[in-house]
Amino acid sequence: GWSQQEAAGRPLNEIFKIVNEYTGATVESPVAEVLRLGGIAGLANHTVLLSKSGARIPVEDSGAPIRDSAGHITGVVLTCRDVSERRQAERTLSEREERFRFSIDAAEVGTWDWNIATNEVKCSGNMEAIHGLAPGRFGRTLEGFLAEGDADYRDSAQPALARPPDGGRHCPIGCHQARAAPPP
Repeated sequence: GWSQQEAAGRPLNEIFKIVNEYTGATVESPVAEVLRLGGIAGLANHTVLLSKSGARIPVEDSGAPIRDSAGHITGVVLTCRDVSERRQAERTLSEREERFRFSIDAAEVGTWDWNIATNEVKCSGNMEAIHGLAPGRFGRTLEGFLAEGDADYRDSAQPALARPPDGGRHCPIGCHQARAAPPP
């Protein structure tokens, strides 16, 4: 980074270079935005700070005006936070979710999720296909969902529904599964 001595007297855009993480396009500095708008400003998502050495550091930052007693802007406070670890965790999670969806699809497993508090049911496309239903056909409530499923499946699901695994708040994806019959 820049020492205070090195940074003193240099234009802000020389020592605080921020670009879009994906396009590399220059992003307006929150300081410039504060001065232009006269209020608090924050960065758009996916912004990286280009360090003095050229390293790309994912950041979140914001700026706020400093005002004198007459309300005139006399400066700007800029806060900047390194979010490298969070961005890496988000990428890892996204990759794992993609692999999970691929595995579920390849295994031809149907899954559904019941939010007990709202009674909302979400199910995978595989679940509908296994039951021979068009996409979106399963009811979006537990009663609607069970009404559309075949009787054997409904009967086998009932005992598990009576004792959800997390104490009655939510019945997570994968709690109930069905598998397509193998081809003859």
